[in-house]
Amino acid sequence: MRLIYILLATAIFLALPTAIAQYPGSYSQGTSQSYSTDNSVVEYSQYYSFSSSVKGGQVSQVEKYVTSGSGPSYVYTGVDHKKIPYSDMQYYYSYGQGNYLWIEGEDSWTDYAKVPKDSTLNLIAITSSGGYAYLYDVYPNGKTLTSLIAIYPYSRIKYYADTTGKHTLYFVINNRASNPVVIDVQETSPFLGFGYNWARVNLVSDWKGYDIFIDDVFAVTEGTGGVPDTGK
Repeated sequence: MRLIYILLATAIFLALPTAIAQYPGSYSQGTSQSYSTDNSVVEYSQYYSFSSSVKGGQVSQVEKYVTSGSGPSYVYTGVDHKKIPYSDMQYYYSYGQGNYLWIEGEDSWTDYAKVPKDSTLNLIAITSSGGYAYLYDVYPNGKTLTSLIAIYPYSRIKYYADTTGKHTLYFVINNRASNPVVIDVQETSPFLGFGYNWARVNLVSDWKGYDIFIDDVFAVTEGTGGVPDTGK
């Protein structure tokens, strides 16, 4: 009886789009570009997205931000990334106590996020009055990119993470600086998240009744187990 051995590697290759980010290391397929698959960015996935329309510059647009309801549930801040109810921060905003900068998430704001290269983030700038402000982006190499922007008391600023390393951002308006936020940009795979899934393997053969083994473990005989015997 003829035996056909199907290597597990074949199944993994076919299931690659759903499993690639699971394995630490690097990945390249038919390209000279290599990606690290550091899954630590997944922890911060609510703070970034991928948008093909945002390219060619860090700050792409500024728009007026209107909070839905009472704003986010929490903010994360400080060296220990402390979780604070947003309502506790509103006191300072109400009395115009300084300028504030946050990274916007789905249900929280943070002053630190680890994100993949080429991802897009929304920054929230809060100030007692609108006007022109300078937004500073201190690059990992120490150089500073300065952008002059017009902001509202509450503004959403779209930011494109185009360079790996830690970026420190803050803005200055009316000679008063905001708190800094840190965007830690990783050279990582765009395939975010991971999991196991089924891999479909099609065999085309004129043989009949052959056994199929996967990694030397018997799986099925052709034409049995509810699989139609088509002769192929």
